[in-house]
Amino acid sequence: MQSRIVLISDDSDFFEYIFPKLELRKNDELFRFKFDELPDKLHMLETSVLIINSEKSESRTIELLQILKDTPAVIFGYNADDEFRINTLKNGAAAFVTPLTSDDEFKASLVSALNLASILEKNKQYPAVLDIKGGPTTMYGLTFWHEFQALASLGMAVIFGNPRGSTGFGRAYCAGGVCWGNEAMDDLVKFVEDAISKGFIDEKRVGVTGGSYGGYMTNKLIGRTNVFAAAVTQRCLANTATSYGTGDMGFVSSRQIPKHFHMLDYLEDRARGNIISYVDHFKVPLLILHAYQDYRCGFEQAEQVFIPMKERNSEIPCRMVMFPNENHGMTRNGKLYHQVRHLQEMTNWFVKYLIEEPDWKTKADEKSEKDTDFMKTQEVKG
Repeated sequence: MQSRIVLISDDSDFFEYIFPKLELRKNDELFRFKFDELPDKLHMLETSVLIINSEKSESRTIELLQILKDTPAVIFGYNADDEFRINTLKNGAAAFVTPLTSDDEFKASLVSALNLASILEKNKQYPAVLDIKGGPTTMYGLTFWHEFQALASLGMAVIFGNPRGSTGFGRAYCAGGVCWGNEAMDDLVKFVEDAISKGFIDEKRVGVTGGSYGGYMTNKLIGRTNVFAAAVTQRCLANTATSYGTGDMGFVSSRQIPKHFHMLDYLEDRARGNIISYVDHFKVPLLILHAYQDYRCGFEQAEQVFIPMKERNSEIPCRMVMFPNENHGMTRNGKLYHQVRHLQEMTNWFVKYLIEEPDWKTKADEKSEKDTDFMKTQEVKG
């Protein structure tokens, strides 16, 4: 597939600097302009990637978006500060800018941008999955995750990021327990909103998944928001009261609690904030994946989600798959056939409810109405 890259800079040295990093393919086209030499017919150029080098990148990018025929897949801005983000809407699509701080970051981002521009069908919207990291004091980087590749290969976009509570962004970013509160949840929702604003994601077909802390946030998001259409919670934490002092992190986690802490006080004060307290609000198809010998998030955590779902939300598709003789790290160091099965369970769930049967709720309601009408008819005849 051919990609068109437009480079705009008044600095002649910048072209010499950036050209070797582009690693153009045989059919790729590169257009180089100065700001005061932009052609009148620039608006006719369908651009895959726009690279701007200017001290006034933000304002000049906005101007360019008014004349470009289609919003580029990705815009790279040099000499832009960390707050440089553009969400200017043009013909229903959003443009966004990635400030660059290193050559490696640019290379990785450019490859992603070119691939994205070449595979997306014009005016088509795709299902997507928000994948939440574990931790929470960890961070996603530009590295290989086979789960992402599996989902993308099946036609789904993957959204991932580092909400508040993640490491790598300074102490203030992850201090104060923000990872467990609404701050991290709000960040994750914002990630999804930003992705949807780019125009190629179907907002009605967005799923969510995550493992460990990511499983906790998956549960929280489907209980506290209406953003998602399907969910897969993996090796999750669901009840922070019953998990207190248990497993291989019991003593470590207990040190975060004040010295005057008493278990009974905790149960009384915190139970209402637990995931299981709003299982009634879980209204999307939910798959629960967990290992029996999980000493980080005990398998009873999965059961405390599954049982209430069957008792109180029986009309919502819910499936639990338990893996024997496996631990918390099964997806990375477990038996190979279990790793494969785990991946298949997750991808099959999202394929079913985001691609094959996104209207499952409508069909279920119609079936329920027919069943009710049939029963009423039988009652009348009896």
